[in-house]
Amino acid sequence: MEHQGNGLLNISVLYRLNTAVDKIEPDLYPEYVGIVEKIQKFLEEYPNESDYWEIINKKMAGYLLEQYPSMSSVHIKIDVAPTTPRTRYERFSEVLKTRPDNCPLITVT
Repeated sequence: MEHQGNGLLNISVLYRLNTAVDKIEPDLYPEYVGIVEKIQKFLEEYPNESDYWEIINKKMAGYLLEQYPSMSSVHIKIDVAPTTPRTRYERFSEVLKTRPDNCPLITVT
């Protein structure tokens, strides 16, 4: 991805559903290919080149919750691999976002 130079990303997404799987409308089900496509679109259209990865990640978590009403909570980790001598350190951003009055997603790392 081209953001603050070129970056190689590894993005992990975990989520909790607030609706029984058999009651989710098929076009609103958070199927992984659709999630990947929405994340790709979000990153390609992201307007601010100077935002830190933490800000992008927070906004992306909110975006996924908007796109998928059946999600109650989402946890996103973005690993940014070093690609230049200037960015020779690995870095990451982790965000957990939960809808109000919903049970948060608990992750074990």
